[in-house]
Amino acid sequence: MPRRPVRRSEGALKRAWAWLPALLLGACAGMDAPGTARHEEVAGARWHWVGMVFDAAATPAPEPARYWIEFASEGGVVVNADCNGGLGRLAGPGLALGPIGLTRRMCDPGSLGVRFARLLSAARGGTFDGGLLRLHTDASDLLFTRSAAARMVRYVCPSGVPRDVVFDADLAYLRVDGRFRPLRRTGSGAAVFAGGDMIISTKDGELTVETRGGGRVGPCAPEA
Repeated sequence: MPRRPVRRSEGALKRAWAWLPALLLGACAGMDAPGTARHEEVAGARWHWVGMVFDAAATPAPEPARYWIEFASEGGVVVNADCNGGLGRLAGPGLALGPIGLTRRMCDPGSLGVRFARLLSAARGGTFDGGLLRLHTDASDLLFTRSAAARMVRYVCPSGVPRDVVFDADLAYLRVDGRFRPLRRTGSGAAVFAGGDMIISTKDGELTVETRGGGRVGPCAPEA
């Protein structure tokens, strides 16, 4: 059966658009050309794994609170890979990493702990993307945020074109043309995020994307 369109009150939409002038500057700054992430910019914080990014696709990671990396000030790295911990070191400039040694506990079936450590060991550098950290390997990128509560969701839209969003407290990062665009939660109190000329909203688990003067896409359902 076809999905019923998601309805929102006209007042809520007007309030969301009203926030855009205040958010325009910050959103545009977040879309600047990505630069190399330096060690001093990431050291001292815990970075949680939220997904893998490919040329035309993205895959959410499970339980970001259980998969993370910390960069120590002296060049060492501390890793949590599900039920195992690990240690490693930077192997070059731009957050290139060397081998990660893990403890050998048996995690639950379906754990990605070993794969996560191997992917980290293959990192050749990093960049910031709209406030998110991307560690680059030869085959894909690993995407990180500082929040353990963040999550990535891939939505399938009526057109068949997927939409990838990272939700992180009062921010949502929408993937646009291969990069993540930061949007801020509006003051309406609803699950509405706005920035620049764009608004996204969620209702009953579905996503709608609206662009000023560019139409509306949705409702998009979470990928099974």
